[in-house]
Amino acid sequence: MRNAAGEWIQVDLGKVMDIGGIATQGRAHGAYWVKSYTLIYSRDGEQWTSYGADGPEVLIGNDDFDTVRKNELRDFKARYVRLVVDKFQNGWPVLRWELYAPERPQHRLGASRHCKHGDCRHGSDGF
Repeated sequence: MRNAAGEWIQVDLGKVMDIGGIATQGRAHGAYWVKSYTLIYSRDGEQWTSYGADGPEVLIGNDDFDTVRKNELRDFKARYVRLVVDKFQNGWPVLRWELYAPERPQHRLGASRHCKHGDCRHGSDGF
């Protein structure tokens, strides 16, 4: 188990989809959350691209465990999306997250996962 920057969680959307937003939230009923993170994505699981115009863009995460933080993204297409922890609160990188399609930000793409105590590396298989 690791509890350091660089931990990641990955989702397989099942097919290439348009991504236009992300929402994060800390651990329910706890003082753990991710303060900042980066995204990398892939269409095939082999070739990965960092999200950002000029290299990896650090996205702002949460300030507490219960508030949902939404970030609009420049649209990209991906089947796999990996959230890589940059900074986190209270010793463990714990979060809940969702991805959104660009046309309808309220439309979830089925990428809601919980990340706790190093299980992040297992992506959708570990939950």
